[in-house]
Amino acid sequence: MPKMRERCARLFGSRPIRRVARTGLLVAALVAVALPASAATRRIALVHAEPDLERSVDLALYPWDIKVVTIEDAPPDGNAPGAAAEAKAIAQRHDADAIAWLVQGSDAAAPTLWFFDTTTLAIQSHPLPSLPSNDPAELAAVALTLKTLVRAAQWEQRSPPDVPEEPGVTWETRLELEAMGRSPSSGASAEPRAGLWASEWRGTPRLRLGAGLGASAGLGMTFDGETSHGSLHDIDARADLRASIQLGWHLDLEARLGASAHIERAQVTTTSPAATQTLSRVNPSLDLGLFLAWEVTRRFVWSIGVEGLDSLRYQRWLSGNDVVFAPSPLWIQAGSSLAWRFR
Repeated sequence: MPKMRERCARLFGSRPIRRVARTGLLVAALVAVALPASAATRRIALVHAEPDLERSVDLALYPWDIKVVTIEDAPPDGNAPGAAAEAKAIAQRHDADAIAWLVQGSDAAAPTLWFFDTTTLAIQSHPLPSLPSNDPAELAAVALTLKTLVRAAQWEQRSPPDVPEEPGVTWETRLELEAMGRSPSSGASAEPRAGLWASEWRGTPRLRLGAGLGASAGLGMTFDGETSHGSLHDIDARADLRASIQLGWHLDLEARLGASAHIERAQVTTTSPAATQTLSRVNPSLDLGLFLAWEVTRRFVWSIGVEGLDSLRYQRWLSGNDVVFAPSPLWIQAGSSLAWRFR
């Protein structure tokens, strides 16, 4: 029996006219069974193919994203028990999805085309007509049989693997409506408040950095002392820097650091002497907050949290030289907000 190189030489001969004819037939056969453009990249290994054949096939299959390579390994004996394992090893060694080889029969025996597909791990074969080696009909039979074997492998149904995309860096704008309760640590009662924020964010879902501007107002704090009583109303303008870290499924931890300018108006009534007066001033503060945010939908985020506001001025209100109102400089507020976000 002739050697494998001699068998393959009968298909891939050295005469120029035969090369051109055989190259055209095999290119047509491979184009006919090529995958759709949406399929994943494939590699087909042709055994002992000459350079002209490899270049022609590679050019023809390029639009279908199929890589054609030539290997010089001796193909396995298709009838041997370990043929599939040997073919798989060859395909893995060359990173190929399929290999094909032709075995010419001896004497009057018909030639056989063998095909191994790494997806099914099966070797398939098909006898070819017993024709003279130079007969174009033999090459057409090879191309038709190869087409049949590839279709049987159902390559048409293969789709590229789903590769999760890494989340990219994006910008995000949020409009927030918040409701909270604010109270000094001592010296006055708590008050309900409402606020409105606009913030801009940049980052990934895992980590975002942002900045916000906002304002809030409340119904006023009240106080009742031994010599005076009254109320304190506060409208503030606020700015802060923010950082949000993803904790889990739709859950983020958000930290805020900022400053506020409080426009305060106190109405104080003294008992001795009996008098009522209105006092006003601007009081700055440094603010620190921590929030837990839940992504309700892609558009809305609901948060709950607590903040501390530390006044930079003494919280002492004087009537003449007498202190009539002295709440704590540390204010605590807690509440929730609903943010509408868009990109």
